Amino acid sequence: MFILFGRWHFGRKAVAYRADWCTVCERRIVAQAIRSFDWFHVYLIPLIPLGHWRHWECPHCEKQPHLKGTGLLQAIIVALLFLPFFLTAILYWTMSTAGMDGDNVWMIRIFLTVMCLVMGYWAYAYQRDPSLKQRLAQIEPASETVCVNCGSALRPSKPPYCERCQMERVSLG
Repeated sequence: MFILFGRWHFGRKAVAYRADWCTVCERRIVAQAIRSFDWFHVYLIPLIPLGHWRHWECPHCEKQPHLKGTGLLQAIIVALLFLPFFLTAILYWTMSTAGMDGDNVWMIRIFLTVMCLVMGYWAYAYQRDPSLKQRLAQIEPASETVCVNCGSALRPSKPPYCERCQMERVSLG
């Protein structure tokens, strides 16, 4: 059975931009910060409000610029590897040790918990491109005096701000 679920972005609005590198497109871009009210959905029916979020997006591929292009495949593989460890760890932590060798049960509990933590860290750390730091160091900060969104002049403040479309120019850091 196919279950369609995920995160839905309502009220998307571009609020900032910066010079950046997209690891999906493999090129220099002007990334936009998108502000939206997010919901968790099942079959496109919003169920749980997640609040207002701001995330960066590549204008060419419409993905987060610092994720690898195979992020979905990596997430599926990690989930398939992580889920059995997680469920078994929960099972061992909730079951009684009466009538069992207590030392073995505790070793299994600790081993499965450590495996879940290691796999969770690996999933978080593996999504980043190892050469992204070097690529970002080569990106020159955005220095234009006109808004990349609407073309009007930026107000000279800290950070520079467009009065017409309310976008601000931010630095990469």
